[in-house]
Amino acid sequence: MSNCYNETELISRIRKGDESALAIIISEYNSYVAKIVYSILGSYSHKVDLQGIVNQVFFTLWQKADKIDPAKSTTIKGYLGTLARNTAINEKKKHKADYQINDEVIGEISDNFNQIELRLLLKDAIRSLSKEEQLILVLFYFENEKISDISRITSIPVSTVKSKLKRSREKMKKFLEEGGNHYENYV
Repeated sequence: MSNCYNETELISRIRKGDESALAIIISEYNSYVAKIVYSILGSYSHKVDLQGIVNQVFFTLWQKADKIDPAKSTTIKGYLGTLARNTAINEKKKHKADYQINDEVIGEISDNFNQIELRLLLKDAIRSLSKEEQLILVLFYFENEKISDISRITSIPVSTVKSKLKRSREKMKKFLEEGGNHYENYV
């Protein structure tokens, strides 16, 4: 923050509803808040209005200004950083990938799997899984994504991705065997 503004004074002014104090804070910290929001939501830019999220952070600051305690020596930058991070993470959770299994994905299976019955069987087996399991399985096997990339895309820890992938394979094996098919023939 520029040396010409006292943070304690700005906090006090914004708590009293001084709009000019808010304007100073926005001017000083807009790019800082934007960097945080963009770093968390950059890959969602096609789904989310990133500038809208930045604006929401400052709006929340304005709404909750009376809850900032200057006695706790809270810095505006620290408060805004936490607020921006939490707002962006909450927005990201709203937009978790919902991967739809369709004929195009299954239709792109290599030449070894061109048999119509097998494609239909695999589609049914995949659809028997939860949406999250479907997403992980499709990303790994059909989109050739690495486990670390799947973790980043889905916001699920790497170890959880690995265990869900293993459980998904086991569920598919059981589904195929219950249908009278030999799982080993398809691996």
